Amino acid sequence: INAYPEYTDALILMGNAQWELTKNINSALPYYYQILAINPYHQNTLQNFYIIVEQSKNVEDKINAYKTLLRYNPDEMTAYLNLGRTYGREKNDLQNAQWYLETALKIAPNNYEVLSNLGTLYGLTKSYNAAIDALKKAALFKPTSAKTQIDLGLSYYYVGQLEQARSCFDKAVQLDNSINRSQFPI
Repeated sequence: INAYPEYTDALILMGNAQWELTKNINSALPYYYQILAINPYHQNTLQNFYIIVEQSKNVEDKINAYKTLLRYNPDEMTAYLNLGRTYGREKNDLQNAQWYLETALKIAPNNYEVLSNLGTLYGLTKSYNAAIDALKKAALFKPTSAKTQIDLGLSYYYVGQLEQARSCFDKAVQLDNSINRSQFPI
């Protein structure tokens, strides 16, 4: 790295080594950021970045890492998705979670993970019609997801569309026979 500071293989390996040595993303990520400054779309760097950031236990470090990544690549959908998940799951900050997930949706309107997470978030905020719209679209992209059918069924249930709810719950059980049908409200 001293002899050739832009040598991406050495920078990736140094970032990986720092992570393995310290388990601290703040030791590893500067090496990845050097690569992203040269090429914000470098796939191996992005792959390693996501692996170590998701392994980090420090929520604030994760948030800062994703926000820093977006400075290098403002259209990196996965960073928005993961920020939405982090704000929602780990900070219970549904307002920020919604903003990041909706931004991810603008970048990737047909992404199952974005639609599914957004549907769940809308359900948590009692925006059931919006949840139904997002989850119906998610089900188109992953029709074998029992979880999507359950979430969709619950949203239908809460807006009073009981036949649609029942149908979704039945479909979830068909997709995953380990699901206990009696756990649902109808």
